[in-house]
Amino acid sequence: MSFESICIKYKNYVSSVSVIGLVVAGSAASVHAQQTEEVVKFDIPAQKLSNALKSYGVAADRQVLFAVNLVRGKQANAVLGELQPDAALEQLLIGSGLAYEATASDVVIIKTAQQDAPVAQTLRLAPNEAEGADSVTVSEEESDVLQELEEIIVTGTNIRGVENPTTPVIQFDREDIDLSGVATVQDFVRLIPQNFGSTTPLTNNSGNPFNSPSLTEATSIDLRGLGPGSTLTLLNGRRLSLSGIGNFFDVSSLPVSIIERVDVLTDSASAIYGSDAVGGVVNFVTRRDFSGLEARARYGTVTSGNMAESQIGGTGGFRWGSGGGFISAEYTDVKSLKAADRDYVDLTTTFPDATLFPKQETFNLFGSLDQQIADRLSLTADALFTNRDTERNSFRPTRDQIFRGNRETIFVNVGLDYEINDDLTVSLFFDYGDEALETRGSDDDFADFTLYDNDVSIVEGQISGSVFELPAGRVTAALGVSYRNEGYERVGRMMGDRDVHAAYGEVLIPLIGGNQSIPLIQDLTFSAAVRYEDYSDFGDTFNPKIGLFWRLNHDLSLRGSYSEAFRAPTVATTLADTGYFFFPFSDPGLDPAQQDPRVPDGETLFLFFFGTDANVQPETAEGWTAGAEWTPGFAPGLRVEAGLFDVSYTDRLQDVDLFDPILFEDFAILLDRTPDPAFLGDLFARFSTGELELLNFTPIADPTADDVQFLVNSGLQNLSTLDVRGLDFSANYDFEAGVNVFNASFAASYLLDYEIQVTPTSAPFSARDEVYRPVDLRMRGTLSWSRDRLTAYAALNHVGGYTDNQIGNNNASIDAWTTVDLTLAYDTGGRFDAAWANGAVFSISVQNLLDEEPPFVSTGDGLNFDTANASPLGRFISFQMTMSW
Repeated sequence: MSFESICIKYKNYVSSVSVIGLVVAGSAASVHAQQTEEVVKFDIPAQKLSNALKSYGVAADRQVLFAVNLVRGKQANAVLGELQPDAALEQLLIGSGLAYEATASDVVIIKTAQQDAPVAQTLRLAPNEAEGADSVTVSEEESDVLQELEEIIVTGTNIRGVENPTTPVIQFDREDIDLSGVATVQDFVRLIPQNFGSTTPLTNNSGNPFNSPSLTEATSIDLRGLGPGSTLTLLNGRRLSLSGIGNFFDVSSLPVSIIERVDVLTDSASAIYGSDAVGGVVNFVTRRDFSGLEARARYGTVTSGNMAESQIGGTGGFRWGSGGGFISAEYTDVKSLKAADRDYVDLTTTFPDATLFPKQETFNLFGSLDQQIADRLSLTADALFTNRDTERNSFRPTRDQIFRGNRETIFVNVGLDYEINDDLTVSLFFDYGDEALETRGSDDDFADFTLYDNDVSIVEGQISGSVFELPAGRVTAALGVSYRNEGYERVGRMMGDRDVHAAYGEVLIPLIGGNQSIPLIQDLTFSAAVRYEDYSDFGDTFNPKIGLFWRLNHDLSLRGSYSEAFRAPTVATTLADTGYFFFPFSDPGLDPAQQDPRVPDGETLFLFFFGTDANVQPETAEGWTAGAEWTPGFAPGLRVEAGLFDVSYTDRLQDVDLFDPILFEDFAILLDRTPDPAFLGDLFARFSTGELELLNFTPIADPTADDVQFLVNSGLQNLSTLDVRGLDFSANYDFEAGVNVFNASFAASYLLDYEIQVTPTSAPFSARDEVYRPVDLRMRGTLSWSRDRLTAYAALNHVGGYTDNQIGNNNASIDAWTTVDLTLAYDTGGRFDAAWANGAVFSISVQNLLDEEPPFVSTGDGLNFDTANASPLGRFISFQMTMSW
């Protein structure tokens, strides 16, 4: 089989948002002898190394193969002028820690500078456009390398073979996760500056009034503080089932050992993915190309208290000529952290055994398979199973109440890809996800047994690839349709499902580029996407997105986007218990003439609606982003990015406290002082038949419609608006000093505005820098040093100071919170005679090295810190060993 045919065979081997990365162009063997002698004109700007290698391959007319994990996160130097191909490649790789080796047929393989042999890992491929490329044969060495192909998941687009440069995506790789010193996915996502910790096991069980209920200690991702349900969580680009009462996916269900990369899309993306992507998307990309055996063991403990965690895991994989697969298992046991372990907690308000971090026991099993079925037909499959037991003690100071839960998560994805030709591929996907949640309580006043079940089934078809050629490059596009069924059940109470039909399209158009030469416009690319979804229970929605990418020169590029997004009411929301309270209450605006003699003085009779309003509609949003990336030629390895974002989130579903419409002018539109007698008559007729529930708390034994004086709509309804504006900034610098390799990075998110309008008639107010709300500044800086097999890594985490706005706390200042993390890692690299030590990596990590306590906040629950913006964990030391064979 020719090298070209192998490239064509694999280049479109992808999932709906994935692509076998296109690596490089190649040439015929007949001309390889001249390639190292001829002078070639190069015009390659400083950019991502993977993209630069593609450009190099086209210009030099050479095949270039590289392992994705080697080049990820690295920057290439600018290569300008007439150079010999070898000299140009050497200049491009300066500062990357990489070298290259040319095979007998002049195929170039990128490797680490210390390697003696080509890297047999994940490779990116692409054919070149040169004539005669089909005559290139593949050596045995190259064939071995080709067997390690990886499916590259591209976040933020449905188009194959491309990355959308108009979309802001922050990427964390396997090294970032390992060096952070965390053991779980939920611990890692808390380090991302754009993520607000609104729903964690701690916030759910504290006095935080803004948490989203997360039964059995779930953890959500909440980009921009727009709400947990407003960030879409994906696994390998596919949608997962919701958790508990159906608000969001619990990332605690994902095992950290299978994660190869975490992509954070910080832009609304409903046009790409549908519901829930208002604040953005977090896509967890798993390993694909694993071959061999790997074992991991970890132990960590706090230095004050009894909390400790133990983790063991193993992965085994095998590659064969037409595919491969692996299976991974992970077990984690976490001991609880008690309130009595922290001296700043008020134990007169909080029970000493109250749980700050719950006791958890988690078992994960994950398997992945890829198989070439026929010449143009391939299959991929993933399956995840998670079982997690949790236990926590109540915060009540009067007694020790224990809550226990069990959560089982299942996810299965099967994808089939058929290549129509070299440019277009048709794909069919089958997804199934299910989560069963059981909760138990130790007291009679708590349900002894409650079971929740969420499931999702998806069938999706898509065609994607290159459409036609423009002078600036290839126009690429994707079209797709999908059917989704979402189900929810609370055993003994309610059950239901919905059907969702969707159609979507996306196009990426290069307007200027290639050999075109226009001052201050090196590349100009336009993107557009649109998605239509039709729901069986509340209607349809249509959402567009457009973007523009503009590269001014080798060093500077700009991007911008505008999008509309939505979040559908969950099935659980639409099935919520509905009814009315009939209640006497003191009305500050009561006219004495309206006094009902059957109730105490100053009170009158209110009929309160509770549950979900029958007219709920999707929450909607409009947003835009603008950003710039600078890769200065005078500082190879440096990349600086800055971006603005603005999201206006309207029609937000909001619960209303029963008495707020009576007591506060902001909610006055929900109070009807002259209710329609016909409407009341219909309600009471439904009460009498049992169709609607009436809870009567008045002295009237058998109330009628004539007894109701005022009507209050205090149910869940589309009510509020949230406007969020801010700035993201990041910098990354790779550099070398002799045999020492350094990396410095900095990432920050700054909120300019976080403005809430609780009802359409109320005045907006700023909720930024308040207790339990997003703080204006969150940032993280890291510095790593590597020499030979030793790596040292340090991180600085910072949450800015803010104000205690709680009633009675007099707007006291709350200090900023800064912590330091440290990791040391050593890779034996086969340097020892003992077989067990070959391929071993040992590391020790310390989180919160200086044991900084969370800033003091006087809270009603006695914890005395803000559970949404700080952690009581304290100094935490962990030891980890990973062995590979």
